[in-house]
Amino acid sequence: MLLVFLPKWKHTPTLSLIGPILHAILYTLGVISTIVYADENSPEIDFSSLEGIVELFKEPSGVFIGWIHYCVYDALVGRFITLDSVERGASTLVHVTVIIPTLFLSLMFGPMGWLLYISIVRTFVLKKNDEKKGKVM
Repeated sequence: MLLVFLPKWKHTPTLSLIGPILHAILYTLGVISTIVYADENSPEIDFSSLEGIVELFKEPSGVFIGWIHYCVYDALVGRFITLDSVERGASTLVHVTVIIPTLFLSLMFGPMGWLLYISIVRTFVLKKNDEKKGKVM
């Protein structure tokens, strides 16, 4: 909510890290628990293959770990998009009409929203403050 309603507030960068940090800790504990406390009937999980991930997601605890993974990713990508747009001098109009829909896409479709921001919004809509002042980076 801070990223949507108070993107330029001085405490938004710090406070918007609380959720991802807490979820990352929960995620780490979940992964460790899954690995350490797997019983002898549990299949060995291969994190390096699609088949291994499918096996992991057959268990509710595996789905929970995956969901936490997405929560951390979405929050950090949304934070990046918002803070980068503020740094680049996005107006309130641009924030409401472009950044908020991009945040929604990032929340719902992860990499697609990030790709839209990096490839279109950041490249064509927003410019670095230094570039606006005529300085070349």
